[in-house]
Amino acid sequence: MSHGKTLAFHSYKGGTGKTTLISNLAASLAKEGKRVSLLDFDLYAPSLATYFRKKSACYLYDVLNGSVDISNIMIDISQELNLKGKLFLGLSSPKKEDVQEIEIRHDLKWQLKAVRRFLAAKKSLIENYDLDYVLLDTGPGIRYWSINTLATADFL
Repeated sequence: MSHGKTLAFHSYKGGTGKTTLISNLAASLAKEGKRVSLLDFDLYAPSLATYFRKKSACYLYDVLNGSVDISNIMIDISQELNLKGKLFLGLSSPKKEDVQEIEIRHDLKWQLKAVRRFLAAKKSLIENYDLDYVLLDTGPGIRYWSINTLATADFL
């Protein structure tokens, strides 16, 4: 695979080990010297923050909303995992009100703008962080953000 490829992991059902698998792949690639970002696109039940025991002042929702640049949410965990390469995390908000905002309060026009914002953010992330891979952990089932996250990937 060439530079800056995006891989999305998806399962119709929750609890299948998708987050564990994608997290281990991200760490393995970074251990081999690759530059990797791992983004939590399970917007309805995010778990990467718990998995890696990290907190953030800004989240992926803020990027989708246009409030912050994607660089403001990235957390470099390379040193603490003793990785040869780089591993950057982008977390989703655990706040119920943010999930409700995405699901209930935002109309289709906002959703389309948010997808465009993510595509621009992903391009910026690949260029500014010189990434080899962008890994996307999606939510289970067939929901708007699961499908659109899959659509932004090069590989599923």
